[in-house]
Amino acid sequence: MLALSHPRSLLIAGITFLAIGAGIRAEITENDVTKWRTEYSKEIADLVERDLSKGKTQIQPEHRAKIELAAKYYTAQVKFVRPDAEGAMNRWFRDISSLIDQGKEGEFHQQFLKVFAAQSAKTALNVLGSPLPDRKLQTEVNVARLLAKLAEYGQEDTLYVLLTIFDSTTEVSRQREWYGEELPEFKKAKNEGAIYYAAKGLAGFFAWRNRDSKVAPMENKELETQALSALVRVLHNPEGISDDAPDDRLDGFRVMRREVIRALGQSRYPATKVDKEELQIALELGRIVRAAKVVPAPRMDERVEAAIGLALLDPALRKGYEPEYAAREIGIFVYLFADRYNKREPALKSPALMSLLGVRLAEALGRAKQSKDVSDYQKRIAELSITVLTNLKDVDKGNPVELRDFLEKNKPNADAFYKDVETSSLTDDLVPVKEHGEK
Repeated sequence: MLALSHPRSLLIAGITFLAIGAGIRAEITENDVTKWRTEYSKEIADLVERDLSKGKTQIQPEHRAKIELAAKYYTAQVKFVRPDAEGAMNRWFRDISSLIDQGKEGEFHQQFLKVFAAQSAKTALNVLGSPLPDRKLQTEVNVARLLAKLAEYGQEDTLYVLLTIFDSTTEVSRQREWYGEELPEFKKAKNEGAIYYAAKGLAGFFAWRNRDSKVAPMENKELETQALSALVRVLHNPEGISDDAPDDRLDGFRVMRREVIRALGQSRYPATKVDKEELQIALELGRIVRAAKVVPAPRMDERVEAAIGLALLDPALRKGYEPEYAAREIGIFVYLFADRYNKREPALKSPALMSLLGVRLAEALGRAKQSKDVSDYQKRIAELSITVLTNLKDVDKGNPVELRDFLEKNKPNADAFYKDVETSSLTDDLVPVKEHGEK
């Protein structure tokens, strides 16, 4: 439920309207937002916020303009929130998130979001084209944050903007056609906070689409390919950030890379064709799991995310993919993970975090074990790994040695991720699992 009964009261201290001169075409100004505030009457707000957004009413043609007005009004406010107003941005995000989330159990929630997300994304792109100079970084971060929230519900329209934020080299497919008029001039400057939320949005988008086999096909399939290409490109560390970089720089990159890894895993693609090349996603994830020759070296949470991703990949999406090879890689990692947990020296700083990460990986392996056509070899590795991961504190119940012995005595039916790609095997030894900051 929204905290405020009428949106006129939403423009509280912390949102200031400034007189802005004419700029690029279709620039959102204070006059636009004031006009939308006036048009968004109590009657319309009640219909949108107390009925349509709750997903209980089927969306009719006459509802579209009212939902679009709400999307423009709420989204455009991100441009005018003062950075020095305590809590103002969080209040804005809380209110718009409530509007987005409150109908998630409703039958017609997707119908509402389809209209709302399309207009919100177009308004967001407009805002990105003309941010207030002293609020540019803040605006980009919170636009990405909003669109990531909408992407959690599989809203394809968000990709037209998330991809623009995430990777400046991507020329987004059919973006001009989607926008419906001349595109705003968005100056693509690197903003790591915005890129993090954009990656988070891509992960959320793929996760939603792949949780239900009945989801409708994408209207612009090229967006999916472009998203996967951009994710792999960023995973390859094009800026050449080294392990010698300052700690805050390393941590920022690794947190963002973790969301990139999650997005690739949530896509469920072991590999996919892009023009004449192939994005070998399973191999990319396997390299992160092993942590060998990956720069900067991945943190433990990144490696767990990569193992989860490997467990989620769908063999049916790539002929010749070898899931038993992937299962073995996960099993070896689980053994090393448990081995680090049980070591007394150096003492663990965050055993609770390791337990949480272990539970997440165990849940992914539990889903993988129920997949169609899973082999006995995969099932056994999953069973042994789950036992280890859910009993990290009790070696008697979850002895990693049993898992290690099984892996040593039983080999997979393949020696690479892809039957037809000789170079898709991992030959480097797995790097021992370490806590963040551990030497």
